[in-house]
This record gives sequence, structure tokens and C-alpha cells, in this order.
Amino acid sequence: MSFAEADKGHLHHRLMDLGHGQRRSVAILWLWTALLSGLVLYPVYTDSDDGALPIGIAALALVLYTVLHPRARTERRARREPQP
Repeated sequence: MSFAEADKGHLHHRLMDLGHGQRRSVAILWLWTALLSGLVLYPVYTDSDDGALPIGIAALALVLYTVLHPRARTERRARREPQP
């Protein structure tokens, strides 16, 4: 498959397949961008290396929100059940 060919394997498509909407998918991607930027920039601006724990906790919270969000979980479950 050519890299210029469209597919549904992009991160925002995968987030929507999990049950998130378009806006929530974009917000999650922005939060990941901010979190990873903070991980890189915190030691540069503070001259300390003790920022990994709060950023790690924020990353864990974001992973749990992404995967286990209640409405997303309900929508996934509804899609799996056969329609009468």
C-alpha cells in the first residue's frame, strides 16, 4: 500500500473506533502533545529532573481516560451487540 493512499489506521480514526467523537479525539491528541512537550521542556526550564512523576501520573490518567471513558465504553458495547 502506498503511503499516499487513504486508510482508517490513523490515530484519530482509532480513537473514534474506540467510541470517542471527533472533538474528543482531537482534544485527546492535543493533551498527549501537551503532555509530551511538558515532559521534554520541564527539565530544560527548571534545571531539575524531578518532573517525571507528575507527568507520569498525568500520562496514566490520560491513558485511562482514553481507554476507559464511560460513554466511550458504552458506545463500544452497543456497537458490539447485534441489532435486532
